[in-house]
Amino acid sequence: MDDPALDFSIIERAGLTQSEFAGLADVTRVTINHWVSGKGRPARKKEPKIKSLLKVLSVANKRGILPDTLPSIHKDHMDDRRAQIRKAIRAIVKSRKS
Repeated sequence: MDDPALDFSIIERAGLTQSEFAGLADVTRVTINHWVSGKGRPARKKEPKIKSLLKVLSVANKRGILPDTLPSIHKDHMDDRRAQIRKAIRAIVKSRKS
């Protein structure tokens, strides 16, 4: 049975690459690719963190903080946007650890 909390499509909608998300999740890009393609699933040990990251991205997207798509944004602006997203996610993850 599919777990709706593991909706990896939000990664692309957030403007992150699989490599960038992998860095946040402390896994490899290949691992993320397997999850996205349905070839695998996060290990139980990693699943809570992955679900939290995906939820943060989803909530931010629903609140209009993230655009649905980024194709028309100039590359320099997209890089800035990704940096802002990564910074926000790291802050949220850090605050949850405290």
